[in-house]
Amino acid sequence: MIRNLFLAGADVFRFNFSHGSHEEHSGRYQIVRQIEHEIGHPIAVMADLQGPKLRLGDLIDGSADLRPGTEVELELGTTGTAATRLPIPHPEIFGALSPGVSLLIDDGRLRLEIIMASKSIATALVVVGGRVLSRKGISVVGATLPVSALTEKDQADLAFALEMGADWIALSFVQRPEDIAQARALAGRPISIITKLEKPVAIEHLNAIVAQSDAVMIARGDLGVELPAHKVPVIQRQILRTCRRLGKPVIVATQMLESMIASPVPTRAEASDVATAIYDGADGVMLSAESAAGRYPIEAVEMMDQIIGEVERDPHYRSLLQATHCEADSTISDVICDALRKASSILSLAAVVTYTATGKTALRAARAPGLSNPRPDAEPDPCPPIGARLGRPCRQLMEDRHTARPCRDGLRNCRARGFSRCDFDDCDRRRHAIRRRWRHKPIAHSPSLAAGHPRKTTQEIWKETNMEPGHNELRKRTMAKVAWRLIPFMILMFCVNFLDRVNIGFAALQMNRDLSLTPADYGFAAGILFVFYAGAEIPSNLILERVGARIWLARIMITWGLIAAANAFVYDKNSLYVLRMLLGLAEAGFFPGIMLYLIRWFPEEERAGAITLFMIGNPISVIFGAPLSTALLSLDQFFGLAGWQWMFVLEGLPAVVLGIVALWWLTERPSEANWLTPDEREWLTRQIELEGKAKQHTRLVKWSDVFTNGPTWILAFSKFCVLLAFFGVTLWMPQIVKSLGALSNAQAGLVTAIPYVFATVASIYVGKRSDRTGERGKHIAVPSIIGAGGFLVAGMINNPYIALLGLCIALSGLWIANTIFWTLPARILTGASAAAGIALINSVGNLGGFAGPYLAGWVRTYSAGFGIVLAILGGFLALSAVINFAVAYADDRRRAQALA
Repeated sequence: MIRNLFLAGADVFRFNFSHGSHEEHSGRYQIVRQIEHEIGHPIAVMADLQGPKLRLGDLIDGSADLRPGTEVELELGTTGTAATRLPIPHPEIFGALSPGVSLLIDDGRLRLEIIMASKSIATALVVVGGRVLSRKGISVVGATLPVSALTEKDQADLAFALEMGADWIALSFVQRPEDIAQARALAGRPISIITKLEKPVAIEHLNAIVAQSDAVMIARGDLGVELPAHKVPVIQRQILRTCRRLGKPVIVATQMLESMIASPVPTRAEASDVATAIYDGADGVMLSAESAAGRYPIEAVEMMDQIIGEVERDPHYRSLLQATHCEADSTISDVICDALRKASSILSLAAVVTYTATGKTALRAARAPGLSNPRPDAEPDPCPPIGARLGRPCRQLMEDRHTARPCRDGLRNCRARGFSRCDFDDCDRRRHAIRRRWRHKPIAHSPSLAAGHPRKTTQEIWKETNMEPGHNELRKRTMAKVAWRLIPFMILMFCVNFLDRVNIGFAALQMNRDLSLTPADYGFAAGILFVFYAGAEIPSNLILERVGARIWLARIMITWGLIAAANAFVYDKNSLYVLRMLLGLAEAGFFPGIMLYLIRWFPEEERAGAITLFMIGNPISVIFGAPLSTALLSLDQFFGLAGWQWMFVLEGLPAVVLGIVALWWLTERPSEANWLTPDEREWLTRQIELEGKAKQHTRLVKWSDVFTNGPTWILAFSKFCVLLAFFGVTLWMPQIVKSLGALSNAQAGLVTAIPYVFATVASIYVGKRSDRTGERGKHIAVPSIIGAGGFLVAGMINNPYIALLGLCIALSGLWIANTIFWTLPARILTGASAAAGIALINSVGNLGGFAGPYLAGWVRTYSAGFGIVLAILGGFLALSAVINFAVAYADDRRRAQALA
């Protein structure tokens, strides 16, 4: 049925959250997305929130007869205390009542007028009487209720709808602009809101409400309950004119083809009602009960589609729109769009493309009649004028959330593309239909059509913009190639790098005895690497920016491999200190260099997943490296070398080999990738360039700026806290595991790998979920807090199995925080500042790599066991959670304000 409704003309589905469970809505959502994938056409999803429901309480006899002209008492409570009293369980209603205010009951069938009111009781005159039943709905006319448009249920539904992937949120019971602002704040990220105008009090704030909205729905049925029927058409036209003037899409809804609930054809008056709404400039018309509970849902959609088509073919239709065109506002966007409108009325243009960073110019152009369709005497072109985005900030406005296809948010570009709308209700067929009158598709990512250029065909424009049919396939194919080419090799690089950095923890099982190292000596040796690593980080990354990632990463790997192997020949703590310092200098720039390299190859929406996959090199190195390292310890006195010496040699040399291979395997940038096809190279290069251009308008562009940028230093301190906890536990993990019970070195190596298995699975799942939802702050903070709890469990519980479970939770939280964290700097930095900023953050952060092991060793010297050590490490992880969430939340608010 859903497929048939779409083929009949409906392409936006409304999910009515007044009915049905989240599981039911999720199932229907998957069906819609499956049809969208099979048909290859964007289908939008609108989540319609229920809003507050005001009802009578329970009457004593279940009902009461109200006679016109008599007085009736209203009381605060859930159950009536007398047959002549009506219980109302809503104190906010009594707070809004005053003499002259009207109270409507049962969809306006009964009408009361307030004579006297207090906080808990009121007296009303029955104006329109009749029998009233318990639990019937109430409406207050002539007063603004002190009630939020979002109930607790609505807040839960909003969170679910956004996580599910709804493109539009329809907001009910809006009385004032603050209701819309509250919804945006609760969402915590940019969302597209359709404001349902169903309360007369909202009309008093019409301009402000429309300005705050992304689109508007005229809910005529609810308006007609609280307003006299003869006023509804006037209010409808007032809203239409206001939306056209402010450039906001507007939907006309309710009782449009009401008779088709039971009849296969509408009345003539209903057909005229639909046509009139279109002639007046409505951007969408919506079916309600006709498709939700009617016997002829497909016929209703087809009929509405036919009416729309007939109106659009009317030779006078365009003239009517032109005659009611609103004058341009005194803004740059309006001046440009007005000039384009006049030019398009003279020239036969294939398309007019508006470059836009926030989407506002495209929206303003979309409302201009001359830019919404070709001239009546011109040959119709299937690709009308509208908007190319400049960069990522416009994605929420003009690009499909789930694929690379443009503008599922069709209402945003109402004059640019057409869409029909179809919804679900919790009736037998569970569907509504909205039918959009414009039938055209937008142009995204398009180069300009400068004056003097020859007229381009639709196919040529599609080809230039990479938006031809199959664009989504191009995106998937390109990113799959990039991921398979780069990620496995980088995982291998990181495995070797991380193992060479932390294998001292396994060497300590023998080395501490051979070199007579105390816990504090070992902690200092393990951590001193990070001090020199941090000191050389920024210079190393600036050199990488000049000579290129391929050459510099290869240099890093070769030198660190040689020095890591040389650790086998230390003879006391001082020689160990020196080689660990040199190893830090050699490794400096590797990790931030890799991060910078991934930023240059993976667009923002793919980046968290790519970083997550790369970062699993960390746990993988321990999962396989722990048993390997402890196995190499068994080579004690083989050819006169201790087991820990063999371990350093055999685990250091692979880095030299990988460094040589990197010179051949890595490619500097997408434009030089011969292993991509020309169209794949062109698409990826343009994506990365557009992101860089968009960031340059609002981000740092000089490397020196990072030293005066507050958020960069805040992120650096957060990274310090994470790495203090991370290396504090990782470099002591073999000894922590051995303290849980009487284990051999080999057994300790196997048990050490277990928490890292948990961390690998958890980081992959949460990283993909963060990419899917686009949310970063909570996906970092929540696992971090849970991980901090894992540290407490591991440190305070004596049972070794529960302690091991605590370590698994702690490592999972650490790894997730360390992985998704790297999506935050990319929001702030670009160009040379990205290299310096990421290096600064990693440099300061890696000081935690010194502080963590040394602090753990110092505390361990003066305490019994590792309980206090683990509690301190958990505290630092919790502190980082608060910082990361605050930074992500602040950036989301800034982005939302930029898109508003």
